Amino acid sequence: MDSILNTVMPGVLRFSTEKYSYLYSSTERVVYRISPYQNMCPLPSLAIDVRPFDVPSLDTLESILSTQLSQLVLTLTEQCNLRCKYCIYGDSYKEIRGYSEKFMNKEIALKAVEYFLQRSKESVFISFYGGEPTLRFYEMLWLIDEIRHNHPEKEIKFSVATNGTLLYKERVNELVRRGVYLQLSLDGPRSIHDFNRVTVKQEGTFDRIYRLLVKLYDEYPDYYREQVMFEVTLTPLTDLYKVYDFFLDPLFEDNLLKVGFLDPNKNDYIEKYGDEVAISKFKEALGGLHKRFVEGLMTECKTDKFLWELFGRRLKDIHLHLGSDIGEKIPLNGVCIPGIKKLYVDVEGNFCPCEKVYDRLKIGTVEKGIDIKRVYTLLKGFEEISLSCRSCFAKDLCRICFSRVTSASGDLNAEYKEAECSKEKREVEEAFILYAKLMEVNSEALKFLESYEFE
Repeated sequence: MDSILNTVMPGVLRFSTEKYSYLYSSTERVVYRISPYQNMCPLPSLAIDVRPFDVPSLDTLESILSTQLSQLVLTLTEQCNLRCKYCIYGDSYKEIRGYSEKFMNKEIALKAVEYFLQRSKESVFISFYGGEPTLRFYEMLWLIDEIRHNHPEKEIKFSVATNGTLLYKERVNELVRRGVYLQLSLDGPRSIHDFNRVTVKQEGTFDRIYRLLVKLYDEYPDYYREQVMFEVTLTPLTDLYKVYDFFLDPLFEDNLLKVGFLDPNKNDYIEKYGDEVAISKFKEALGGLHKRFVEGLMTECKTDKFLWELFGRRLKDIHLHLGSDIGEKIPLNGVCIPGIKKLYVDVEGNFCPCEKVYDRLKIGTVEKGIDIKRVYTLLKGFEEISLSCRSCFAKDLCRICFSRVTSASGDLNAEYKEAECSKEKREVEEAFILYAKLMEVNSEALKFLESYEFE
């Protein structure tokens, strides 16, 4: 970190630690340490970014959407046997569709699969989603067998996002035999998990899940270690220390964890279940674990998976970003090209970019395929509400995507974008401050990212 600047310009972030002040130049992908004792002048490269936004042409979109699809997500049912308090389809979200008796028939599923595989890479994922997809368990097995039989030329991996409550012994055996990846929802120990993840009768589900884990751990150790991952949802009411201690158990030592936060601004969860004491404890625990995370990196150059999921992702982004090549175009924040990374199919056969936008952004159907012009229109629409990104220091590190700016009616909302921008810039700035503090104390603190295995 050299010392040459003290002037803030477009595309530049000025930030400070207890020791030094810094400037991050997004046009150079460099952090400079500021010296107050030098006469300084701005670098010529520090100016509003004039690169075009990265919006592919219609011809390019048609080409890649015909050959590069990588994951198909099939919504097997809109039913669920649970009524989790924070569920996106539950009562806490007034603008999102609720549960229903609808399910995907085999004809729609096979049409979606054929469309996808004809336009996919050689190695792909097909995922089953809901509702609770294991309510259609034997239909799911039939689809897996049928797809593999019809497409031996493809390397196809299957996964299911499930609450795990319907995976009895014989069902587990069938999934293991087929090598299906499991994405299990588990929020922590019994007292935490059972507060939110309940049945229709408001009964807890932890004991059922834990029995499943122990069975897999004991009887199928390789499968459990390599093909079972956990989805952890934290709310502002969560006893965070208890959750953290729970996932330090050797039972989870080798498994991938995905830790997510409930955004209370988009639902009435806190209004229904709020507890000021619990919220205060959550904030306190978050600060305490953050301190533990930083100290671990500073002194031992390592951390555990749970803390990395909570606090490390932005650090990885910055560490790999600094000094990297500057592209010829400005990225559209964290937006993917709809359909490429995921092609989400609802029960009626409508195509959407992913499960995060539900059915708010349709991009085609199983009958007509992906609407290339619709995809292009969405990307151009996002560009229109992103023009201020040219002068933003965070543009190459931004994670805002369609799911964060789309209204209930399916419009890309500029006001939503502006609100998300403020949060995003604050998070990126905080990450730069933390990154600088780490480098001041131990320049090797993030060296472990060279063999990064948390993904």
